[in-house]
Amino acid sequence: MAVISSAPQPRVASAKRTRSHSRLWRFAFLFTLLLGDLLAMNAAFMGVYLWRLPEIEDSGLLLPDVRSIAFFLLALNLIFLLSCIFGRMYDMRRGVSRVDEASRMFVVIALTTVLALIVNTLLPQLGFDDLPWTGTILALSLLATLAATTLLRSIHRSIVVRLRRMGIDVRRVLIVGAREPGRAVWSTIRRMPELGYQVQGFLSDSFEVGSTIDDLPVLGRTMQLGRVVRATRADEIIIALSGRSQSDLLEIVALAEDESVAIKVYPDTFQLITNNDISVGDLSGLPLVSVKNAALDSAFNQ
Repeated sequence: MAVISSAPQPRVASAKRTRSHSRLWRFAFLFTLLLGDLLAMNAAFMGVYLWRLPEIEDSGLLLPDVRSIAFFLLALNLIFLLSCIFGRMYDMRRGVSRVDEASRMFVVIALTTVLALIVNTLLPQLGFDDLPWTGTILALSLLATLAATTLLRSIHRSIVVRLRRMGIDVRRVLIVGAREPGRAVWSTIRRMPELGYQVQGFLSDSFEVGSTIDDLPVLGRTMQLGRVVRATRADEIIIALSGRSQSDLLEIVALAEDESVAIKVYPDTFQLITNNDISVGDLSGLPLVSVKNAALDSAFNQ
């Protein structure tokens, strides 16, 4: 395989269109996920409340008027949405464990329930009637909301996975490092096409450029990272090196700082990165750390 040239690469306009389409698809995935969560939460809450309405009436509690119910539901939806956002339920990370997602959703729903109860006690101060609650309704509402959101999120995930297997919302990836850590990352991505990753090749100082490692080509040296990113139109870089100094790693990260790519580090080396805004993610059981989240990949950053 020939060494990648530093000459301007063709099809730049095509690459921009592809990234624009990818952003539209990601927005569509995010919007439908958010809509599904709100639908599940409202259906579960209202379903349980209506189901247990005879219990409320038999206990002698007074039902609020429609105006009070509407205000409470508005507040409930806002609290739930903000709890999901701060709970990072809409990060749209690829390969996240379903168990981890369900556990985080449980925390979000529990927090929403507590805050909703506080709002409910304050309703009379705002000129509204508070909603009558029982312990049974609270417990059933929490469990029903967790079950409904988990079900709809599972359906959403299945649809997204199918679309990614069809080539929609794919991300072009480069792996820096072709030794054991880099090959572990490649092995994980390779056996899970539903992640929507298209690995273009390795960058390595240990193997000859043009050689093939585990059926994946070595495209260049680590110091050629910026050039290879532009040549392959990569969307994401995964740094999987071991035995490098802090300055070496920071230098490699700096090579792609001005490119429109996300940078992640395999945990063999992430503890050496101390001067960046990092967040821990997960790639189907393989933890990664985000060092830079595509500086020019969003309209806001642009």
